Amino acid sequence: MWRRAERYPLKPPLALIDDPQSPPAGARLLNQIQNPQAPGEHYLFFANNGGLSILRSYAQPDGQHQYEQSDFPQRFVDWFAPALRDFRKPAVQDTSSRLSSPAQEVGGEMLTLERGMAVGGDGSQGYIVNNWSRKRYLPGLEGHFMPMNVAWTEDFLFNGGLIRLLSDIRF
Repeated sequence: MWRRAERYPLKPPLALIDDPQSPPAGARLLNQIQNPQAPGEHYLFFANNGGLSILRSYAQPDGQHQYEQSDFPQRFVDWFAPALRDFRKPAVQDTSSRLSSPAQEVGGEMLTLERGMAVGGDGSQGYIVNNWSRKRYLPGLEGHFMPMNVAWTEDFLFNGGLIRLLSDIRF
């Protein structure tokens, strides 16, 4: 059976934040934002034992909230906007423009940007950030590797205030 393997040395997982109202020791809420394009979905940004944990929270049909945690280095907040600006440049200005960027070392972790064609679930275009230094937990597929990642629509990034919020985060 084919198994996807990690490309870079893996970092140990950050503390799991399964209840944002009562985060574990070493984790504190930095900021949060509601996604105006997706009712019931919001993102919480935590300083987590020297790293950055991004929690996506969304309501399930039974009214319970589901949380998905992705971990990044703290330098993610300073890296993201300039990296996205460079990634979006037309090929005439920057020959590295493509659907996926080469891996970049950010705060000791390897990150890539990708163009997403249906990140919002409704066919909305956006961007995906993969952290190749952190493994996403996949129930039942513990032997497989998938990078931790976040995916945001263009509308949420540029019109929903997410870029502004990220630039305001201070550790």
